Amino acid sequence: MFRDDFYYRLCSDVITVPSLRQRITKDPRELEQAVRRILLIRRYAGDHKAVAPDLRSQLVAGIEHGTLDADKVLSVYCRLVYERHGTYEEVARRTKLDRRTVKAYLKKRTAVPGPV
Repeated sequence: MFRDDFYYRLCSDVITVPSLRQRITKDPRELEQAVRRILLIRRYAGDHKAVAPDLRSQLVAGIEHGTLDADKVLSVYCRLVYERHGTYEEVARRTKLDRRTVKAYLKKRTAVPGPV
């Protein structure tokens, strides 16, 4: 049983999600493309967000020049995976790290030092 003040705090923020009918009428071309993609490749993995090429190329350059430590490599790699998949859980699953560890790496600054 919840305490009254806790229940009040839980109920204070309401998130309204439009119905599927409203979302379909708003952008039917997106739904059509998703269905077409599923029919063609016989699977659906969701939309992948584009990853900024500059962070990826900075990571590669930093590794090639030896200017990155392991902590920085993990931080930037977690950032790249997060930008592509969008959730801490997915990053944790793909990197085999704990979700809290992933969150800590993502909070770190991800600027990659250049060559020395």
